[in-house]
Amino acid sequence: MGIGGDYVWKRKPDVFLGVRKDWDFYDFYVSAYYMTQKPQLLFSVKAGRFLVGDKGVRIEVSRIVKGFEVGFWYTYSDTSDFTGPNKNYHDKGVFVRIPLRIFNLRDVKQIASFSLAPWSRDIGQLAGRPFDLYRKIYEKLPFYVKQNAAEKE
Repeated sequence: MGIGGDYVWKRKPDVFLGVRKDWDFYDFYVSAYYMTQKPQLLFSVKAGRFLVGDKGVRIEVSRIVKGFEVGFWYTYSDTSDFTGPNKNYHDKGVFVRIPLRIFNLRDVKQIASFSLAPWSRDIGQLAGRPFDLYRKIYEKLPFYVKQNAAEKE
């Protein structure tokens, strides 16, 4: 379980490191994670307010194999008061996370993330994050250590 939130400004494209103070956004959500052992599936649910003010739920399901993660997300939020193509739209997409250790001679923790969505709309969006805390620490949680203690490389 966890909580998260962001407060962001839109940038000024013509000014280096400039931001528009009159155009700000925020999101706030509670999240829950659940991981199965065999196969290693990760379920994530985030419920709250997204960046453009729509309230809803984002569901993410992924499969992890030897550090590689492939999954999808679906966001259901209240967009009935929006206009144009954003009205009644639900965000969805697929993603892959690739551990960069496959390109290195030593073990590194960095991960490359790629995602595809059918449209780049504002509905159901959270501020971008390079990682989330659960994915960083789950290998150190007691259930994971106990399960993989006898594993050989």
